[in-house]
Amino acid sequence: MLKKIDIEKIVNIAKEAGDAIMQIYEKNFKIEYKDDSSPLTEADTKANEIICTALQKFYPNIPIMSEENKQISYELRKNWEYYWCVDPIDGTKEFIKKNGEFTVNIALIHKDTPILGVVYAPALDELYKAQKGKGAYKNNQKLPLHINNNPEKKLYVVASKSHLSKETQDFIDNINTQKVKQVSKGSSLKLCMVATGEADLYPRLAPTMEWDTAAADAIVRESGKMTYQFSSNEPIIYNKKNLLNPWFVVKQYKFYAKILKNLERNTKMKKKNQFRKAFTLVELLVVIVIIALLSSLVAPKFFGKLDTAKVKTANTQMQMLSQALDGFRLDVGRYPTTQEGLKILWEKDVNLKNWDGPYLPKAVKEDPWGYPYHYKSPGKNSEPYDLYHLGSDGKEGGSDDAKDISVWD
Repeated sequence: MLKKIDIEKIVNIAKEAGDAIMQIYEKNFKIEYKDDSSPLTEADTKANEIICTALQKFYPNIPIMSEENKQISYELRKNWEYYWCVDPIDGTKEFIKKNGEFTVNIALIHKDTPILGVVYAPALDELYKAQKGKGAYKNNQKLPLHINNNPEKKLYVVASKSHLSKETQDFIDNINTQKVKQVSKGSSLKLCMVATGEADLYPRLAPTMEWDTAAADAIVRESGKMTYQFSSNEPIIYNKKNLLNPWFVVKQYKFYAKILKNLERNTKMKKKNQFRKAFTLVELLVVIVIIALLSSLVAPKFFGKLDTAKVKTANTQMQMLSQALDGFRLDVGRYPTTQEGLKILWEKDVNLKNWDGPYLPKAVKEDPWGYPYHYKSPGKNSEPYDLYHLGSDGKEGGSDDAKDISVWD
């Protein structure tokens, strides 16, 4: 199939689309926004029409995938042997800004690999082309045009002008070389800069689509470089079920280990520090649990030996009292000490004369009148008033009575 493709026809199609784009570029134009909030201009639509019509005319048996066409389901396209991958204008934001850094991209994909690519930047008058086995060219000059023989001393890195992510910048900041020269560029021209040798590296740790890279990727590969998946160091592939590209790095393979060595070390250190922070929190929780357990074991030494049978009885009484209070909150050792609380007891005719009460700390035994958690039943016909201590005999009492309601020995 590749032998049947005349790359010069593809170049002419790209140039025709570029001429139409420039006519719109040089005047005021309307901007619309697609469902994904990306901009769309009449230049995108016009260029897409020119490219698709021409490709169908010259190669009617090769299907077309274009950013501006309705997308074809994976069930249909997964069996494609060859197809065109088109981005009528890559870098629409740069087109809108009128900085010239936008391109017309046309690629031929064989199964999952780009084997032909044409990238045309009409505002810059730059044309890149490549065909598998025949090399890559910029304005008919064979690529690469530049070779960096000392990347350990100075590395040229290109990054996105409009979509520079924090992850990409972190990658660049951790490159293991003496000096990094970072430049920004729009559209697929970033991949082309690596192909020409103007840049040694193009990391893209941010979203892109297959049509954003396909044509320029063909040029990169024929120039002796490669577009590698960031996570696996394997070449990126095309016609996936999900057309979103993974994060990638465009580079020469021999640079890979040297460039990533420091980055991987720093990444591992960051993960280690994150783990250490998480582990510190776990340690803190463990200490809290241990303190709680020790407190439960040591408490009886300070407050006396706990009579579990009386505690069980007291808990049952407390549950009954809670129900009588209709939801009034009671915790172990905490009871209503206000007139309002006593009024609730009185209105519900709760008889506390035989109340043994839950266990109380030793302090209650020693100073029952100074401790706030005491009771006195007002009787059904008496007015409610502040709670006082009530012994198991139902009488107001002093410290001796405090012992009657305590389950601490």
